[in-house]
Amino acid sequence: MSRRALALLALFFIGALPGPCQTLAFTVSMPRPANHLFHVTLRCDGLQGEVQDFKMPMWHPGYYRIIDYPKNVSNFRAEDGAGRILGWEQTTRNTWRVAAGNASTVILNYDVLGTTAFGAQNFLGDNRAYIAPTGMFVHLAGKIKLPATVAIQPPTGWKHVANGLDPIPGRPNVFSATDFDLLYDCPMLMGNQETLQFEIEGVPHEVVIENIPATVDRENIKRDLAKLVRTATRLMGDIPYRHYTFLMMGEGAGGIEHSTSASIAFNGKSLTTDDGYRRWLSFVAHEYFHTFNVKRIRPIALGPFDYDRENLTNMLWVSEGLSVYYQDLLLVRAGLMTREQYLAKLQNSIAQFENLPGRRYQSATESSWNTWGTSGVGNDRNTTISYYNNGAMLGFVLDLAIRRSTGNAKSLRRHAGALSPILPAEEARFHRFRIP
Repeated sequence: MSRRALALLALFFIGALPGPCQTLAFTVSMPRPANHLFHVTLRCDGLQGEVQDFKMPMWHPGYYRIIDYPKNVSNFRAEDGAGRILGWEQTTRNTWRVAAGNASTVILNYDVLGTTAFGAQNFLGDNRAYIAPTGMFVHLAGKIKLPATVAIQPPTGWKHVANGLDPIPGRPNVFSATDFDLLYDCPMLMGNQETLQFEIEGVPHEVVIENIPATVDRENIKRDLAKLVRTATRLMGDIPYRHYTFLMMGEGAGGIEHSTSASIAFNGKSLTTDDGYRRWLSFVAHEYFHTFNVKRIRPIALGPFDYDRENLTNMLWVSEGLSVYYQDLLLVRAGLMTREQYLAKLQNSIAQFENLPGRRYQSATESSWNTWGTSGVGNDRNTTISYYNNGAMLGFVLDLAIRRSTGNAKSLRRHAGALSPILPAEEARFHRFRIP
């Protein structure tokens, strides 16, 4: 065999050898909650290369706005496995380039300020904490599919750490993520919140609640949420997770959906009235139905994500609007809302939409595409529409059209393929657009 052939053979076997195993392990501590600073340590092993780029996302899945997370990062430093200080610089707003010098281990330390109580922002206070993982954890550039572990060190006296990640057996408050897409999709709520549990077909569901008055019946909450989940999973024909966590934060307003959890902020006192409780159930139903519509059935633009910039799509009227349409249908099917209440709510939504001037200027697809650049205040209300409300009404009309054209043999739920002749081809391209 010639020398050239031997060299080529050697290169073949060298190329076939596995590279070093890259592992990323985060530790998050909160030594002084009153100063609102989280401390993050990241240990990366199995690295190769003169430099390593670490990136932090610029937006939070489910909340379609650019967020300047890096502005809350301070005291950034890097060292190798022997404790030697490594140089670094910020090459972009959300990129830290570390001069690793071929070190196989790089350890980062940095602080994150958490002062905003909102589902897409970090918050740390005297008695509770919330982690929006996109604003807390950095990833190796171009290696979003690497697995990671997260160890949470809560302050003394805090008993609960809730999230949608898998706990690591035998290691309290340590969790694993198969990749960073999952890690960024699993917010964490910590403190001494109440917890409720129920199971649907053997799948555990945890409800973590805070700031709900003692007069609100917890058994009703468990029973009604179980009805909601059972109805939705039967409707869709699947329970696509091993466990699910409702993060019920009784402060502020707004909710964000996730694959194995939902973060929902609301006024706990609203649950003390029948109307308020029913509105809350509708809100929860919306976020939970996203488990199917957005997290599994989604426009191509909404996964895999580009965390550096806007992920534009003209299909949010389907992702959000059809979730609005189904949220109250779920309540009716679960016996938690009457048909009369449902029709009255739909009538009110149609009337509100018809009386808004924005419907003359913007379509449902335009509203979806432009949402990243709108503020929702001021003149926007006169020239824009809500793809939530408009999408829900379009879903209602599409459902009726399918039922009428098939003699009620098929529906929007039972035959999503019926959308194909109605929607332009480029808009009908979805990941897993398969509804039972």
